[in-house]
Amino acid sequence: MVKITPKRAFVAYADSSANEIGTIYQACNFDYLGCNFGTKNMLTHPKFKKGAPFSKQSLYRTSTLKKWAKENNVKIEPSWIKENGFKDLSKIPQDVNKAWKNWINSIVKESEKIQISPKGKYILVLGSNKKESLKLNSLKNYTPLPYPKRS
Repeated sequence: MVKITPKRAFVAYADSSANEIGTIYQACNFDYLGCNFGTKNMLTHPKFKKGAPFSKQSLYRTSTLKKWAKENNVKIEPSWIKENGFKDLSKIPQDVNKAWKNWINSIVKESEKIQISPKGKYILVLGSNKKESLKLNSLKNYTPLPYPKRS
């Protein structure tokens, strides 16, 4: 990835409720940051997939914007979508953006909240060469924690 993209940090999560401890991330030398990450709850709403749980974050996806626009007779202009297919918030008119965000807030307010377990978080920082790796590692502002183990 570091050879073909500008990405240098890779983040992964382990779901303790699925009995995951991040074995693969540990084997790949990711740094472990702890087990109190991720959303504290999921949402359910009758409008979405027969009440299947979803995250508030999913409401901000480009696909959700497109569905909302279609349901509300809002024409998505080509300029609102970047070359990579994702929305460009700077190009969406303020009134449309505000209406969409008001809709998101109403969905969240109307949704039932389901508490979920926090996730374990891992990060791997890689440079494209040894010099870049040293530079990036010197910028880390955290102390990795010991890996969790199965009891």
